[in-house]
Amino acid sequence: MVRRREEPPTSARDLALDAMVRIEDGAFSHVLVPTMLRRSSLSAADRGQVTALVYGCLRGRGRCDFLLTQVLDRPLDALEVPVRAGLRLGVQQLLTGVPAHAAVGETVEAIGRVRPKAKGFANGVLRSVARLGPAWPWPEGDDDEAVAVRTSHPAWIVRRLRDDLGDDAALAILGADDETPALTLRVNPRRASVDGVRGELEAAGIHVEAGRLSPDALVVRGSGDPRGLPAVREGRATPQDEGSQAVVRA
Repeated sequence: MVRRREEPPTSARDLALDAMVRIEDGAFSHVLVPTMLRRSSLSAADRGQVTALVYGCLRGRGRCDFLLTQVLDRPLDALEVPVRAGLRLGVQQLLTGVPAHAAVGETVEAIGRVRPKAKGFANGVLRSVARLGPAWPWPEGDDDEAVAVRTSHPAWIVRRLRDDLGDDAALAILGADDETPALTLRVNPRRASVDGVRGELEAAGIHVEAGRLSPDALVVRGSGDPRGLPAVREGRATPQDEGSQAVVRA
């Protein structure tokens, strides 16, 4: 069991770090993160940053760990969980274009609030990673291990997909896995119209696209926690994968 902070996190990076530690301790991210966000006092922008940080870090863990191993003088697994989780968050920010001074400085401060003695170490490691790129030194070649790092998948999954589907289809699936998924809503036709809910979302500055598999589906981006949407709170729309909607129709 990992010892956690006693005070509730008050910044996006603090909450993201807390979530990453709990996830490594066995929590399910899709349950934990929305619960932590609902209980926090963070702004909508900060809640969106937490979501992007945690899920981006989990999705890109293979790439983060590869870069960390290039600069660490000890095995990654030998680090304390909060330090390891914090370093991954810092690297993920560097990979997504966050300026180094913010990605390093603010992440180091977040780590320091839970492990004060690790600040100097974390600062040195993240600054060393920042000097690696961009362009980042990803392994070259088409072998399974190199593809696994570049796509942030376990090598056995890469191998299995290539054996079962061939290189082209496997690489397409691996690439799709790396994309941030959109939220799909199912509009309840008994309580609202698709056009009405779409207009409401677009008026709130949310990007909306019509579904491809179900006429009741709306694909939205930039909405944050769907529980914050009036249409969801009031039961006029429900988050549901479009594939699941298509199964019901079939």
